[in-house]
Formats: sequence, C-alpha cells, structure tokens
Amino acid sequence: MKQLLEQSKKQLLTPLGNARRKLLIILNIVYCILAPSFLISEKIATGNFVNDSIMWLVYGTAILFNALSAVYNILIFSEAKIDLKNSSSRIIRFLYDRQKNLDVFFGYASIIPVLFMSFCNMMGLGNPFNDSIITDFALAQSLMIVVVIITGRLPVLVWFLIVVAALFWNVSKRGWDYEYHYSTPTEVATYKKALDNKEAWALKRQAELADNNLNPPKVTRYFNIWMVFIIVSFLVAYFYSGITNDIFKIVPAVVHNIEQVSEESTRMELAQKTNEEKANTFINLAHETKTPLTLINNYLDEYIKKHGKTEEIEIIKWNVQRLTTDIINFFDLERFNRGINIYDHSQASDFGLIVSRKLPLFKSLAHTKEVEIREKIQGSCFVLAHPSAIERIVNNLLENSIKYTERGTINVALFAQADQICFSVTDTGIGIPPSLHSRVFEPYIQLEKSLKFNQGMGMGLSIVKKIVNDLKGTIKLESEPGHGTTISVYLQRHVLTDGEQPVQHDVTIDEVSPIILTETLDKVSDSSRPVIMVVEDNQEMLSYLVKNLEEKYNVYVAASGAEALEKLKFIAHIDLIVSDVMMNGMDGMEFCRVLSMSEFYRHIPFIFLTAKTTATDKLTALRLGAIDYIEKPFIVDHLMLKIESLLSNIRKQKAAVIQAYHLFLQDPATPVSGPGSREFEMNCKKYDLTQREIEIISLLMKGQPYKVIGSSLAISSKTVARHVATIFAKLDVNNKIELINKLMPGKSPAVSDEV
Repeated sequence: MKQLLEQSKKQLLTPLGNARRKLLIILNIVYCILAPSFLISEKIATGNFVNDSIMWLVYGTAILFNALSAVYNILIFSEAKIDLKNSSSRIIRFLYDRQKNLDVFFGYASIIPVLFMSFCNMMGLGNPFNDSIITDFALAQSLMIVVVIITGRLPVLVWFLIVVAALFWNVSKRGWDYEYHYSTPTEVATYKKALDNKEAWALKRQAELADNNLNPPKVTRYFNIWMVFIIVSFLVAYFYSGITNDIFKIVPAVVHNIEQVSEESTRMELAQKTNEEKANTFINLAHETKTPLTLINNYLDEYIKKHGKTEEIEIIKWNVQRLTTDIINFFDLERFNRGINIYDHSQASDFGLIVSRKLPLFKSLAHTKEVEIREKIQGSCFVLAHPSAIERIVNNLLENSIKYTERGTINVALFAQADQICFSVTDTGIGIPPSLHSRVFEPYIQLEKSLKFNQGMGMGLSIVKKIVNDLKGTIKLESEPGHGTTISVYLQRHVLTDGEQPVQHDVTIDEVSPIILTETLDKVSDSSRPVIMVVEDNQEMLSYLVKNLEEKYNVYVAASGAEALEKLKFIAHIDLIVSDVMMNGMDGMEFCRVLSMSEFYRHIPFIFLTAKTTATDKLTALRLGAIDYIEKPFIVDHLMLKIESLLSNIRKQKAAVIQAYHLFLQDPATPVSGPGSREFEMNCKKYDLTQREIEIISLLMKGQPYKVIGSSLAISSKTVARHVATIFAKLDVNNKIELINKLMPGKSPAVSDEV
C-alpha cells in the first residue's frame, strides 16, 4: 500500500516537476543566448558593451548562474527515466542525494540575478541617457510570471512591490514633464545620429512621432499605461500561475494524509489479525475442553445414579453444567459473528408448545426465590424457525428475569397480532439503567451482580438478539431501575399449509436447573474462637469458604467492601479479613486502602483471595498492607494452613506483650526483649546486622511506620524501605513478624502495621 501511494505521488508530481524544470531550462538557455547578444549589439552601436561598469557584475553573475542551472537541470532531466538513486554516475548520485536543496538553490540562482539586472535597468543603470525605457518595465512585467512559476507567490509579491516602487521613484525624480525615451539605447543612439546627419528616414520618423504626439512619450502616459500593465500582470501571475505551486504543496499533503490513513488501516488490520489469532487460540482451547467436560458430566451422572445426590455433588454438577453452557454460548456467538448459520429455520415450530413445556421447569426455579410466574399463552402460534433457537430465546429471557427478581412477579405472554407473534417477559426486578439500554444486547455486557447467582459471561441476550435478527424479527426493551423490565420479541407468524405439521422437539431441562443456595449468614458460636471476616460477592464461593471456616472460627460475611465497612462498626473484634478483589461498588483494593488509613482497623491482618493474577495487582495489594495474596483457583487446605499460621503468630505476639509487661512490672530497669536485651544483641551479631539496621529494627519494634523512622534517623522513607529489604534478605524472612521471631523467638513485641 505504501509503495502504491509513493508511486501515485510520483505520478502526480513528476509531470509538474518536469514542466517547471523544462521552463527553467528554456529560460536559462534563452538568457544565456540573449544577454551576450545584447551586449555585443551594444558594443557595435555605442562602442561599449555596457554603459556602467557595475553592469559587468550584474550581467556576468546572471549569465554564470543561468548556465550552471541549465547544466544541472539538463542532467537531472536526462536521467529522469533512470533509477537516479542507483545510477552508476557519481555526479548523478551526488545530485540526486541533494536534489531538493539544489532545485531550490538553482531556481533562485537563476532568477535573482536577472531580477537584479532588471532592477538596475529600471533605475537607469546601463542606459546611455541614464533613465528607464519602456522595454525595461516590459521585461519586469514578463518576469512576474517567471518568478511565480519558479519560486512561488511570495517572491512575486516582493518583486511586484519593487517594480511599483521603481516606477514611482522614476516619476518622483524626473517629474511629470520629463520625456522618456521609447526604445533601446542602441536604437536611440542610431536615431540621434541619423537626425544629426539629416538622414531621410530619421526626419520622416521624427515627423510621424510629432504628428502622433509621441516625440517622445511624456511621463503621464508612461506612468498610467505601465501602472495598469504591471498590476494586471501581477494579478494574473499571482492568482493563476501560482496554481502550479499550490498543486506542488497540496499533492504531498494529500498523499501524506492518505499515508497516515493507510498506516492506521494497517495497524487496525494487524490488531484485528492479532485479535482473530487470539480468538482462534481461545476457540481451540475451549474446543479441547468439550471432551473432558463431557466425560465429567457423564461420570457425575453415573455417580449420582449409584450413590445418590448430595449438596456438594449438586454444586459440582451445576458448575460443570454452567461451564459447559458458557463454552457452548461462546462457540455459537463466534459462529454468529462470523456469519455462520447454526440453525436451520426452514421448519415450522410451535412456539406456544415450547413455552408451555418450559414454564413448569422455570416455575420450580422461581419458587426458590419466592417469585411467581404468571403466563398467558395463546395457541396456534407457529413460526418458521428451528425449535432449539426458540427454546434458547425462552431460556435466556426467563433466566434473566428470575436472576434479577426477588420476591416478585414475572408475566410471560405469547399472542398473535395480524401477521406477527409476540413473546414478552415482564418482571418486577431491579430494572436496567437507561445508559445500558442500547448495550444490553452486546456480547459480554454484564449488569450489576446478584448475590444469589453467578453473573456468567454476559452472552445470553446477545445470542437472543442474533437469533431474532436471523429470523428477520425485532426485539424491544422497556425498563426502569427499581420498576422491572419488559423484553418483547416479535417474529413473523407462519400459517400451516394443508398437511404440514410442526417439527417435534423435546425441551431440555439441564439449562434451567441451577442450585439456588440460601443466603450465607454470619457463623458466630463461641466467643473464645478467633474472628474472621470473609468479603466475597460470589454466593457459592462465600458459602464454601464459610463452610470450611466455621468449624474453627467465628465468621462474619459481607458481599462488598462497603457492606464490610458498615458491618465492622458493630463487631467488637476482628482477627483477620479474607477478601476478594473484584466486587461491585467498593472493591477489595479500595476496602483494604480504607482500612490501612483507619486508626481503628489498620492493625487487622488482610489476605486477598482473587482471580486477578498479574504482578502489578499483587504488588499493589502488598503495598496496601495485605499479609498475603492467594490466587484462584486455590487449594482450600493451603488457605486454612495460612490462616492458622497467621493467627498463631498473632497469639504469640499477644503472649509476648503480656509477658513483657509482667516482667516490666517486676523490674522496670531490666530490658526483657527488644533493643538492649542480651538475646536481641546476640542475634543481631549472629546475622551481621549493621548499627543503622539495628536502629531501624528497634524503631520497627516500637510500632513506628517508615515515615516516622526516616524522620527520626534523618533519612527518607524509601531509604528505610531499602534497609528493611536488606534486613529481610540477611535473615531470610518475608515479613516483620518472621523477622521479630528470628531475633527474639517467642518474645516479640507488637510491630508496626506498615508494609
């Protein structure tokens, strides 16, 4: 594409460049011929080549540079059809490498000496009578067009002002009654000589000029005529001849814009290709999961047949089923996006029969949420559509309504109107904000999460929309936050012909039988147990964590950071917080940040339990003060051991503080732990700690944060952090608790909460 643009650019600019180069060559050659010819004629007529010695410099410079310009442009033009860049001639390659600058130089070098010569003539230099003649301004006038073609509009404007100024100067110096000569110096000299010799032709001409009042022209006629011609010439040169320069400026700019668009298009194509490759990789990966998912489902069914259902097995079954559904939805959505038809809509389906068979299954599901489903189904509602596609529309609309409705009502209606049928689902749920109305049918768009259900991948309504589009139907959404939602699907009604029967179809039941867990409550049984708060917005994960923790700990639960903060106000004591990161409202990171800035809660140890696995997320969490960052999926025994170890260290710290306090009461002058104790000093020497490192550890043991330590030791908090990192490396520890335990096993006082 870039090569094509460059070629187009050359095709547009080359003819213009060649035309200008040809014109310049012609002007160079003409000047190099005419100037010497004029000088020779002057010598023959007057005995001198030039009347003023300064004109030697003017003519000589003009002839020299025009000759050089002609040679340069002829060389470049003669090689126009050859690859100049790779030419065998060193001179040509030298000229090609500097062509742009040389074009400008020789363009100005050709015209400026000629302009200066013309200026001198207008000022009277070189004229035997020391004044301007008509041909001097005629030359100046013709040079305007030459200037604008070769150098551009700005120089011609400057030259126009110079010509006008020279004309006014001549008039102001000689006055309105001055008689200007009307011909060249040679002609004037010949004419005067002939008059002196009384030659007939000269006398006849004198009489003719006298009869026509032209003996010689007066300044008024001279000035008025040439002023008009100069202005007209300037306007023509400026507004018309300048078009070539505009083209030279516009074409590169246009090509540059096209190049930018092309580069952007290339980047977009590359990004699209990369995204397609990623999508294909994910599709292949998802495809590989179908076989293990099928095996898991089948073996689970066999296990249930042999051993019966338990709550744990039902949860496993439901999550495997949900994963399978997401994989199928992903495949179908990708096929829709690529224009692949996944359903054969050439057969008639009984919409009403499909809805009637599905409703009992959904009523059972809705009953667990205290939601009542009311239906009004009209018979004989047939459509030309695959029954599985109709079932999918019914499933997704009813599942969404149940998902976002608590203790409410869902109205399901199916009726025919003229040549259309309408299927609508109206609920009294949370509703959809107006800002999302135009986006709810886009892939992967999710509404606010519900505590009772997993949100899923946000593909259901998108698939409904694509199925409806395939059926040439329409789908409408009416919703208001807090007042529920109505989604209506309009499809073309099909009338059965004689003998035509709707296709038989058995509805599926697995897609509408999720496990609905009851709300997980706080589990507080024994005041002597450690207290843990679990903050998690996924109901199933929250229930699972509480089930494992409640055997040994008192457990408080919250579904978001904001809910946890509110709950903390009414809890006397918390030993540990385990929190997810990604949650609606206040997420885990913000929740941890708020606690770290609170005087009442900053001492509470914090563990993140999350699916966010990037190094940046982990570092952010640790900087906020988290003790650990456990990635999902995790092994619950691993989590339980970490919790037990952390709480055990906290118990040891409390015991050490109490012991130190009692010893202090017995002998206040005797250090029992920390700086000054023999055990502390021996361990510092054992690990080769410097005096500055010992000072920092001493202040850490007093509970001072890095900023306070830095201020006390006249160093920055970053320097304190580097010292702490070095201390950790020397003692092979990961945190302050382990550090204190190594320096004084079993006797560690409380330390700062800062990480």
